[in-house]
Amino acid sequence: IDGEFHGKVRTKGKVLIGKNGIAECQIFAGTVVIGGKVTGDIFAIERVILLSTGELIGNIKTPRIVIEEGVIFEGTCEIIEDRNKFETVKRAFIEEFFTGGEFYKKNNLYINQVSDENNIKDSIESKDEAAINDSIDFKGDAKKLKKDLERDFIQKKNVKTEQKV
Repeated sequence: IDGEFHGKVRTKGKVLIGKNGIAECQIFAGTVVIGGKVTGDIFAIERVILLSTGELIGNIKTPRIVIEEGVIFEGTCEIIEDRNKFETVKRAFIEEFFTGGEFYKKNNLYINQVSDENNIKDSIESKDEAAINDSIDFKGDAKKLKKDLERDFIQKKNVKTEQKV
């Protein structure tokens, strides 16, 4: 990114914010390299590299980080070495990324920017789960993740309902 960007980025590969880049976004990637200005949280499966020209206002979660002298960084950095903890944090980040924190809204299944590999689909709202499954070509891990997230949110919704009674 060498221009302005607002939104969310998800890739298994590398995200590079060039020295002229200005981004307000959440980033979920294999590797994140920041040489420009970024406002937002970062989750990197492999590593985060903050170049000397980089400015980051946000939080980082990653197993490895490289910080060059001269970086401006305001936020927290959590180095996650424990594989089990890493998977838990990764799952929470993905959950928030996919759903904006909510899967069910007014008894409708709500999916926001579901990703199948690198293709980001538009938001889908439907009462019919079969229609959603037909609309989105989930494969392998993405399909399993969707089912797991649905189950988790149903359980959370039931717990919240029980607590209100």
